[in-house]
Amino acid sequence: MRLIPTHCDACGRATLTPGSAIEAGAARCGECGNQARTVPGSSYGEGDAALYDKLAQGLRDAGVTAARAAALSAELNAALGSGAPGQALHRLLASLPALGALGLNLDGDPQQLRKLEGMLTTLLSGIGSGRAPSGMVPAAPQQRP
Repeated sequence: MRLIPTHCDACGRATLTPGSAIEAGAARCGECGNQARTVPGSSYGEGDAALYDKLAQGLRDAGVTAARAAALSAELNAALGSGAPGQALHRLLASLPALGALGLNLDGDPQQLRKLEGMLTTLLSGIGSGRAPSGMVPAAPQQRP
């Protein structure tokens, strides 16, 4: 079964969603029931879901904001093309030490390291491109006559 990355802007949950559950680029969030949008990136298999969820929870626990996620995503994308598998991941972990607590195997095979880097790129992109929930946008200041 093909799993597609989704991100819910209402509750911040990122997960892999079965392709069959996605309609018009969105799915129902399993945590809050709101609409979760698809995030551009790779699709994954069932065996990848646990690792993806672990990384998503690590980023949530670290309190990564949309602005920080966008900056980290740009750094990770820039580093991906300029080094061996795992180098970009090491740079990200240096920028975000909370991910070190996940116990990721950074001495794994190059293909697994690239998968980790790709998942983190997708997750950070989803957080970084998030939309403010309604009611969270500050009102425009009123002008007095």
